Parts: sequence; structure tokens; C-alpha cells
Amino acid sequence: MEYKYELAISLLEEDAQIGWDIVAKLGNPDKIFFYKKDVDDLTFRNGLNVFSEIFSEQARFVLVLHRANYGNTDWTAIENSVIQERFKKTIKTGSSPILFCKVDKSANPSWLPETYIYHSIGQLDELVRSIRKRITDLGGECFPQSTEERLRMELKKRDYEEYFQKQVYLSQDMAEQARSEAENLKNRLHDKLERVARDNKLFFKNQPEFITGNIPIAILNATFDKFTITLRDKQHAINSIDNAFVAVTIEDYEKVLREYEKRFYITINGIKGWRDLNNKNFLSTDAFIELIFQDIVNLLSFQN
Repeated sequence: MEYKYELAISLLEEDAQIGWDIVAKLGNPDKIFFYKKDVDDLTFRNGLNVFSEIFSEQARFVLVLHRANYGNTDWTAIENSVIQERFKKTIKTGSSPILFCKVDKSANPSWLPETYIYHSIGQLDELVRSIRKRITDLGGECFPQSTEERLRMELKKRDYEEYFQKQVYLSQDMAEQARSEAENLKNRLHDKLERVARDNKLFFKNQPEFITGNIPIAILNATFDKFTITLRDKQHAINSIDNAFVAVTIEDYEKVLREYEKRFYITINGIKGWRDLNNKNFLSTDAFIELIFQDIVNLLSFQN
């Protein structure tokens, strides 16, 4: 898809200088929409239409500088409404093209998931690196990292991966975090299935199972419409997650239709979630649940 802008910035008037600084650090201003920079082009045009189109579809990536009163002024109210809809449509994919950056200590918007992790304004160079990387990940090429920045990022990722793997082999804290997130995954998946079944008058039943032992294991065995959804936390040791994983299956009359096996992982940014057994394709817990549920919907559609 072709985009008119690689980046669109939504902010309040008092943060205009931050907007200018971001434009300057990224370079290539023609590929950035920032109302202060583009005010001449906006004159005499229908602002409602222009802003809606830019933030909904014309910009590859959107940055929101969020503070108290954002969304309450005339223009940020329009932008916030459009950005909210785009966020809800894309967050399920695990690669939403929207980044919220807090510039004060105001409360989060009520419609954001509780698990959503904000960026904070902190060092502007760090924010700019994050924006550049996200745009590159989404297929943009207008703000390439310098070779020095790429080298620093790769070395930082390599060091973190080595550290993480050491924790995997012998760390009670890591094992406890993995068990806790597996339990969180089980509970959130159960609650979503139960709610959707109730809202759509579908059959739902959970058959709790309990395993006695030294290691608490997350288990789900639920019937949703015509499918059985099971989850098993395959933990083996109380102080290690080496060779441990979570297995989820979707079955129809004892025939396995979908199967997922994921290892626990914490990203370099502190996001807890799950990777394939080959340590690729990370998904946050919310994104993993959405993947499972989308497959259930697809299977229902196919069978109907």
C-alpha cells in the first residue's frame, strides 16, 4: 500500500516544539505530517476530512504525544476518534502502526487495553529511534537508521538474548514469571471465550482440572460451540523453563484442527508473551489470544 506520509504526529499545542524536534531528527520532512509544518497546505480545506484521512489511512505510522486534555480540544478530538478506531482494528495483529507516548502523568485513555505499554518521552533520541524502527518494520524506508545506530541496536539485542537464555536454564524468578503468564493466558482466554459465547448465545462449558504437585500448572479444558479448546502449561522444573512451553489445541470431535506450542519470553522492552519453539515470531499474550480466537472464527465459518 502506498502512503502519502510515513509518519503523522498528533499532539496538543503545548507540545508543538517536541513535534518540531522529532521532524528535525528524523529528516525528510515531506514524509511527515505535522500540522504546524503543514499549516499552509491545510488553509481553506475541510479540516475534518483532511485530518480523518491522514490519521486513518494516509500515514503509515502515527505518533500520539499524550497528556491531560488530549482529545478534548477541537482538533485532537477529531484525531483521537480516528486513531482510536484504527488502533482497535490493528492491535489484534500485534503490529499496530500507532505509538502512544506519555508526556505527563495523566491517566491512560479508558479504551486502551490495561496491558498496553506506553513509550515515555524520556530521551528524545530514544523515542526517535523507536519511531524509525517501527516505521522500518512496517515497510517504510524514508528514515533509515545510521550504520552506527543499527550496530548499537544489534549488539544490545544480542546481549539481551544471551542474558535471557541464561535466565531460562536456572532462574526461579523466570520460572515463576512464566507460570504466572501462563495462568494469565489461561484466564484471559477462558474469559474471552465465555463472554463471546454468552453474547452470541453459543454453548460454553469449562471442565476444571487440577493436578497436585510442587509446580502449579495452568490448565484449560473448555467447550466453545462445537470445539474443545485445551491449554496445558508444560513446566518441568520449579526453577527453570528450559524445554518448557504452553500447548494450546482446538479440537472437533477429538480431531485436532489447530495446535500451538509457544515458549515464554520477555522482550527487551519488558513485554511478556510467547515465541515459537524456534524462538521466532513473538506474540504478546493479548495477541496470542486474538490469534487463537481468529482461528476459531475461521474454523466456524469454514464448517458453516
